[in-house]
Amino acid sequence: MNTKQELEKLYTDITNCKICPSINSEKVMIRIDKLNFSSKIMIIAEALAYDQVRISGIYYCYPDGTISKTGKNLDRFLNKFGFTVHPGGFNYVYPTEIVHCCPREFNKIRRPTKVEIENCLARGFLRKEIEIIKPRIIFLMGKTSYETFYKYFLNRKPQLALTEKINEISATGVFDKYHDIAVIPLQHPSGANPNFHRMLDNGRLFWYINKILNQ
Repeated sequence: MNTKQELEKLYTDITNCKICPSINSEKVMIRIDKLNFSSKIMIIAEALAYDQVRISGIYYCYPDGTISKTGKNLDRFLNKFGFTVHPGGFNYVYPTEIVHCCPREFNKIRRPTKVEIENCLARGFLRKEIEIIKPRIIFLMGKTSYETFYKYFLNRKPQLALTEKINEISATGVFDKYHDIAVIPLQHPSGANPNFHRMLDNGRLFWYINKILNQ
């Protein structure tokens, strides 16, 4: 199978997964035609956005095609080294998540539980995505993504809090790797997260990211 066929099969399996039925309803299949199979960058978030990719099939996009506020903030970060969340271009990042469903109760969004995370990871969805895309950098967006990836993929608990880890990478240029892929945690691009906006001014972090991308 080629890359597109592999992703079509993977996302068909994800869409048909019923292991967590209470959080899996009303979910459309990811728009394969809007993904960049050759992206150097993969962004791993926590879970599906309730009113965006869950119902539009396109990451950071509402059904009418407009980019969400989170997507616009993330774009400000990615533009620093020539990438974007806007689908269709050669510099479009490859977005995905730890949990391929949208955790909620009574239409209120919540963080995924440990059981939901382990259910999704046990199916091997994310591991398979990484194997198919083979990015140069994996960005872990937010605390849940950071802690989960380290525990289940790097097999260790993070020794530093998210902000401390980002500062350490910026100061030393030393980052962890998963199968020779650079792993770099990010602040969540929420408008209410002041740490994200401070990260936008971290010139040394961008210098190291550009160095990895140009190797």
